[in-house]
Amino acid sequence: MLAPKSGRELRSDINDQVGTIKEKAVDYKEVALEKGAEFTDYAKVQTGVIKDQTARLTDTVKTKAVEVTDAAKKYGVKIKSSAVDTAAEKTEDIAVLSHEVKTALADKATEATTKVTDVAEVTATEAKKVNKTAKKAVEKIADEATK
Repeated sequence: MLAPKSGRELRSDINDQVGTIKEKAVDYKEVALEKGAEFTDYAKVQTGVIKDQTARLTDTVKTKAVEVTDAAKKYGVKIKSSAVDTAAEKTEDIAVLSHEVKTALADKATEATTKVTDVAEVTATEAKKVNKTAKKAVEKIADEATK
C-alpha cells in the first residue's frame, strides 16, 4: 500500500497531469478570447449608443432654440439681434461640447477595446507557453522512459 509507484505508473500519472494542464490552458485561452470579443462588442455598442444620444441632444437643443425664437416673434416680443446671436452662439457651443464629449467617449471605448484585445493576446501567448512547457515535459518523460 505504501510502496512507491513503478516508473511506468509514475510516467502515466505525470502524462495524465500534463494532459490535464494542456486542456486547462486551451480552455483559458478560449475563455480569454471570448471575453475579449464580448468586451469589444460591448464597447462598440456603447459607443454607438453614446453617439446617438449626443446627436439627439444636439438636435433637441437646436430645435428648442428655434422654437423659443419663433414663439417670441409670434407673440410680438422683440428680440434684439444680440440676444439671437447669443442664443445661436450658445447653441453652437453646446454642439461643440457635445461633439467633444462624443469624441472623448469614443476614444475611451477604443482604448478599452485595445486593452481587452491586448489582454486576450497575452492570455493566448501564455496559454501557448504552457502548452509548449507541457509538451516538453511529456517529451522529457518519454525520453527518460525509453532510456
